[in-house]
Amino acid sequence: MKNRLFFIPIIVIFIISVLTFIVCDKNGSTGPSLECSNPDAGAAIKVNNPEEGETFNVGEKIDILYSIDVVKAPGAVAFISKDNGKTWENIIDGNSIPTTKDKGYECIIYSWIIPSDFVTEPNSNIRIKVTKYGDPMEKSVSDAFTIEP
Repeated sequence: MKNRLFFIPIIVIFIISVLTFIVCDKNGSTGPSLECSNPDAGAAIKVNNPEEGETFNVGEKIDILYSIDVVKAPGAVAFISKDNGKTWENIIDGNSIPTTKDKGYECIIYSWIIPSDFVTEPNSNIRIKVTKYGDPMEKSVSDAFTIEP
């Protein structure tokens, strides 16, 4: 009987560890401040960060966080708009940001450093767009944020 009681706390700790991993993997949690949620039903991509109203400075790093259905979109391309989505510039020079899974959803962080020559109008609405590699019609666009000189 004593031997069985000894294993109960070990089993409980193991179960909690497994459940914690499953919940974090399912939600795509990437850390204390960035959370990733899966694309809406039928969508392949969802931009989760940057968020509405955030402000960044030239030279600062922006963590572009998005989730992707790896079956529908096995790679993605990121763009930035300085004019609230009217025009777009490629952030990664046409290269695909690859996924590492072969099924399900994957949460991806692409860190982009704002170039020193990045110029915007005061109070511009900046947006990030992530598209399916090879199919720009399959996309998700971030909320508006600002970049200061």
